[in-house]
Amino acid sequence: MYKKVAFVYLPLPKKGSHGVACVSVRPGRGVCGTPGVSSRSVLLPNSFNSSKEQQRWIGNVCENVRLERLRARRVRLEASAARKPFTALPRGAYSREGQVLRAWAGVVTLFAIDRSLLRVFAMARIRFPSSLAGMLVLFLSLLVADRIRSWPLSRSPEEPDTLVAERLPCSVASVVSSWASPGLSLMTRWLAIFFVPNLIMLPAAAVPRGSALLRLVIAIGFGLVMSLFSTILFVSFLERVSRRREVRNVDGSPLEPATAPERIPKGASIPGIPLQFQRESDSVSSAAPKASSGPQLALIGIWTMVWAASTLGWIFGTGMTADGRATALWLSLLSSTVVGFSLGQRLPTKFQKALHPLLTCVILTYLSIWLLAKGSSSTWNDILLLYMRRPGKQWPPHLESVANIAAESPVFILGGPGNVLLSFLGPAVLSFAFQMYQRRQFIREKAIQVLGGCLLAAFFGMLASALLARVLCLPAALRLVFVPRSITAPLAIAMADMLECDATLTATIVVITGLLGANFGRLLIDLWRPVVPQASSPVARGLAMGASAHGLGTAAISEEPEAFPFAAIAMALVGTLSALMVTLPAFRTLLGIIAGVRMS
Repeated sequence: MYKKVAFVYLPLPKKGSHGVACVSVRPGRGVCGTPGVSSRSVLLPNSFNSSKEQQRWIGNVCENVRLERLRARRVRLEASAARKPFTALPRGAYSREGQVLRAWAGVVTLFAIDRSLLRVFAMARIRFPSSLAGMLVLFLSLLVADRIRSWPLSRSPEEPDTLVAERLPCSVASVVSSWASPGLSLMTRWLAIFFVPNLIMLPAAAVPRGSALLRLVIAIGFGLVMSLFSTILFVSFLERVSRRREVRNVDGSPLEPATAPERIPKGASIPGIPLQFQRESDSVSSAAPKASSGPQLALIGIWTMVWAASTLGWIFGTGMTADGRATALWLSLLSSTVVGFSLGQRLPTKFQKALHPLLTCVILTYLSIWLLAKGSSSTWNDILLLYMRRPGKQWPPHLESVANIAAESPVFILGGPGNVLLSFLGPAVLSFAFQMYQRRQFIREKAIQVLGGCLLAAFFGMLASALLARVLCLPAALRLVFVPRSITAPLAIAMADMLECDATLTATIVVITGLLGANFGRLLIDLWRPVVPQASSPVARGLAMGASAHGLGTAAISEEPEAFPFAAIAMALVGTLSALMVTLPAFRTLLGIIAGVRMS
């Protein structure tokens, strides 16, 4: 192995002149592991304020040399790995069938973990969302498992460009993440649809009427803009604070780092290295992966045929059995949601910024409900109520005859189509842990922005919401309901109980906030780029969406792989910190004073 990198500083007598820093590596092998390169010379400023600044400046040189050594090490590893047999994972894991099997196995595993956590939390009477707690525990477990080494992963003969690092002893967390990657990809593609049932059921929620409703809508819209902008400002401020630790020249200008190793264009040949070792893998490309173009047209066509057949079966199947007709209704409601979401994902990106797939999904589902109601002489509201049954409640007893017969069918015993989609929300939240683990290095580097931004967003977000509700003269019963508007629904309901306000109305406000954030959040952030340059940073974008629009905002920004993990962290941390703050009597009293509501 190489010796430790050494530096030699040669000061010159004249003030303001430069010395020479020599980076010496093992004699005869060179910096890059190639003959003829035994040292690296750079100009070193001779006017440092302290020896610590000098050491930091030299550290930049060390980092560049380290990158060159890693690149040379990769070449040697590829040369040695080419002589090793392919072992470890079965060959079927690399085939198309193996990927599909692993994808569904990963989804089923996450679903089983979520159901187990839900039962444990229910038995222990813990009111904290089980999926959110599971995500945090799973993320911490992956970080611990990252320090435990496991067997080497092999690569497929059909994939010669696979990372050679997979052939080295890798961590247990890397093995688990690699095995679960197909399932995570499947969950990410359909992530937003798991939030749809709560949006579709909004017309059935109890909301204020008249001018109070108008003021509430204005408050939600203005509050979303305020949360997005303030979070970006918080992150921008913390970014400047963290940069103060960087070394600067005497005149205050940023210190120019040492020259980085020359980047070789993709496809260009490297002198002295065989061509078979110069091919870069697509999996290690620094460019962000392209956004998915949506489900395949064949899949959309299948669901469209199911939607058409089941809708016609409900409308014209008067001679069918009650269970058969109820099955047609159930499939029609589910397929309309899937088709609407899939078509929304197939829209061009510029249209999706103004018309999010969530909106196309809701619109097409409402259209399907209208057709089902007209074709069966039922009311639109009765068919809507069959879409999802609220947790712990029975079907409404006042449904019309046809809808009532369908509700009593065994098909609807476990709930409507919305309940099935909503049951995958917990596993989707658990999958966020893997997304954060895959970006752990970037998150570690931005720890100040992440932790500080989430803390400031949680504290000032609730105080500003209480003040905004008072300024807009919302009714006293709605002011504290408005406080947890940016918190994920399970935590917001628990906070509503602690604040002694209507939990159902709180959930409605949370859903509306998430819908607006998912549809317009990224567009608003893009508009602020000329004013706040930090709005282009994936850290600021992800934290702003997760802190302002909770799970729906996180799902909406999943198309930006660099920002998505920060949105998931913000959703979890802001919700957790907000819930912990509300448990303090002094903080609840402060919220009541700001909102102009007397707390008992």
